[in-house]
Amino acid sequence: MEPNLHQQILQSYEDWFALNALYERWAKQYGLTSNALLTLYLIRSLPSCTQRMICEALVLPKQTVNSILDVFRRKGYLRLEVLPADRRSKRICFTAEGERYAFAILNGLERLEACTLEHLGPADRATKAYIDHRFVQCLGAALEELAPPKGGRPSEQEEEGTTDE
Repeated sequence: MEPNLHQQILQSYEDWFALNALYERWAKQYGLTSNALLTLYLIRSLPSCTQRMICEALVLPKQTVNSILDVFRRKGYLRLEVLPADRRSKRICFTAEGERYAFAILNGLERLEACTLEHLGPADRATKAYIDHRFVQCLGAALEELAPPKGGRPSEQEEEGTTDE
């Protein structure tokens, strides 16, 4: 691997960690974790949002999501409705109080993000959106191509941190 590429990967990790820390900081202002914040976002954004949808979107175990939802239910922010199409699944809905609570937090976050993106300017925003999307596509393709078989082990080179690429 070329040295510059390695440095760019390291910088990507640093940026990823910093971005996560900033969202965690925003969430903590409201007594939330970033996972709880993102759960509110998904409930607002997904029609007929279910616990399974949240688990899949956030790549979290069912127990973690259930704990987050229980806190919101106990505070009176959520109610569950049985889905007619699949009586085993329940749609997660905001109560009137929950809607006010979640929308105030999420709308504030959206204003913060919009202000941040405005500072980038139109050209940088378009470039960022393109690069982010392209990176996700390429990483997904590389994962399909290069990932060891399920349950497999890394090669000796990968364990040692040395690959020919």
